[in-house]
Amino acid sequence: MDLMKWTPDLSLDHSLIDEQHQKLFDIVNLLIKNIGIDQEFIKKTLIELKTYSELHFSEEEAILADRNYPKLEDHKFEHRFFIRRITSFCKEVVEENNELSGKMLEFLADWVKHHTFEEDQDYKKYL
Repeated sequence: MDLMKWTPDLSLDHSLIDEQHQKLFDIVNLLIKNIGIDQEFIKKTLIELKTYSELHFSEEEAILADRNYPKLEDHKFEHRFFIRRITSFCKEVVEENNELSGKMLEFLADWVKHHTFEEDQDYKKYL
């Protein structure tokens, strides 16, 4: 699986959100680089991704609420969907001691890329 690349066209011209998006890319890239190599590192990194995603979503949603983003409820729904999936992956990998599968990792990378490339770009004009 190829590493995720942050490019300037992904910028929302909001320093906090852009920094957080770049951090999400970095965490997913750590998973990509280490899948099948270090199970304990994968566990810690997967938990970090979940925790950081929750923080980011909370802060992003607060900013969007403050800016009266009209599609905020739909955006929150997407966030909750991701958190449910990553929570399920954490349960499998951390609690049940299964390996992070390529399919799980592909979902995580694809979701973060799509959400950043498509969904988040929609609110740029409200920032």
